[in-house]
Amino acid sequence: MRKTFPLIGITTVSMILAGCSQSVQGNTLESLLRNPLFAEQYSEQMVDTLTELEINQDVLLQNESKKKEVLGLKNQWLDTARNARKDQREGLLGGFVPVHAFIEGEVLLSGRTVHLSPQFVSVPGPSLHLYLTPAVDPRDVKFPDPSAADLGVLPSPYGTQSIELPADAGEALLFRSVVLWDTTLEKIYGFAQLSPQ
Repeated sequence: MRKTFPLIGITTVSMILAGCSQSVQGNTLESLLRNPLFAEQYSEQMVDTLTELEINQDVLLQNESKKKEVLGLKNQWLDTARNARKDQREGLLGGFVPVHAFIEGEVLLSGRTVHLSPQFVSVPGPSLHLYLTPAVDPRDVKFPDPSAADLGVLPSPYGTQSIELPADAGEALLFRSVVLWDTTLEKIYGFAQLSPQ
């Protein structure tokens, strides 16, 4: 008997696998760590890895200099995670809601930069653009509304990204939503309402 997988399951797995490879290409760890959403996840997982050495009484820790080094690294990554959470609290955070297409992940507006989380994923589109708008729900206005700021083409529909607001985008704190809009299909893929944490 031949088993078949639902198309949506295959599509989701394909998108996740593509996201794993594409979200890192062209980015250094140093540049990715400037994204507080990435920095928090990476740092917490690094702390977990180093803590596991202690829990499992790894033979490496019998060497005092290595034990000191591991403790120093653990404290460094704890600080990085703490700073990433602080940066998130100082910004505006939201989770994507799908409208006309599959989309998920978190977004952070911090200063004049929009950060997408490592879990960000959307189905690809012919011309996906990120917009900031003062509209709380872009479905309630004729989108893109005149006050919306086009941040340009989305670099990738998968993974960690940071996009600077253009100089003419206006005051960042006036925006209430991030919208993923396909300029060719004239469709809202999804949006995230921004709010302080």
